[in-house]
Amino acid sequence: MKIFSIDRITDTELFNLANEVNLKENIDYFCNFVVAREKGKLIAAAGVNFTRLPVPKFEHIIIAPQYQKTRLFVIMLKKLEEYIKARGYKGYISFILNTNNHIQNYALKWGMKPYNIKSNGIWFEKKIGG
Repeated sequence: MKIFSIDRITDTELFNLANEVNLKENIDYFCNFVVAREKGKLIAAAGVNFTRLPVPKFEHIIIAPQYQKTRLFVIMLKKLEEYIKARGYKGYISFILNTNNHIQNYALKWGMKPYNIKSNGIWFEKKIGG
């Protein structure tokens, strides 16, 4: 498995991965993606949108079903944070819908802090680096 950062992956690759996991949200195609591939096939993508300055917004983590119960999720989050930090940022934000309560719980375990609760979800923030 190879993990690396790129600014763009093809829309078709991303669309196919989203369909494979039955993603129930719109993809933000303005994201920069950290991706993982196995034998050339896209198996995971984590996206961050830098257009919402001054703080980047973590938008997506999409992982192929056969890898969802592996350490790949944690590896992707670490690589995404390294990518954000390398671009000079000291943190990021993310909005997680209430329909994804399990992801909200994981965000808390990952060290993200809720800072604004809405009727349909929670805004989280995480500080990174020193």
